[in-house]
Amino acid sequence: MNRPVSPGVALALVPVASLYGAAVRLRNRWYDRWVSPSRAGIPVVSIGNLTAGGTGKTPLVAWLATRLLALGRRPAVVSRGYGGRAGRGPTIVSRGAG
Repeated sequence: MNRPVSPGVALALVPVASLYGAAVRLRNRWYDRWVSPSRAGIPVVSIGNLTAGGTGKTPLVAWLATRLLALGRRPAVVSRGYGGRAGRGPTIVSRGAG
């Protein structure tokens, strides 16, 4: 249940929103000028956003992987992880054998 934000709170958030918008614009300019995109060479589906947990990303990934397996594909799930302690570099959690 969403409650409307009072005008006073909305007004107080304007500076924060302005700073956030400026940071996003700066980041986008940096990527546009200095970071060249690279091709993965295989189809990639990216599921995620800046929203905190509880938006259903994990169940969607599980459903999509199951669906792709049923279609004869071999999906791989890559995750940055949350609060993990594996250290630097990639860590293989499962090779799909159970």
